[in-house]
Amino acid sequence: MEKCNNLHDLVTLFKMQNKGLNIEFDVLEEFFKGLVNVEVVDNNGEFMNRALIIVDKSSLDEITKNNLRNAFIVGNASYQLWNTEN
Repeated sequence: MEKCNNLHDLVTLFKMQNKGLNIEFDVLEEFFKGLVNVEVVDNNGEFMNRALIIVDKSSLDEITKNNLRNAFIVGNASYQLWNTEN
């Protein structure tokens, strides 16, 4: 992991170490790429909706889609709960 200079390098490493999870890592990479561009204060749920659309449009199986959806929703709800700036 020390040789990873960016998100793409890290995802590529994870793919090499976890054969068979390429699609899952592709979806996560898209999520994180978008996440770094979100202005949290101005975010009205648009990013979460887009992330869920990416998951829905992916070729992942339904169980994995549901797991990712739930993880994103819980993460977003946790952020909203603990964010004291709003």
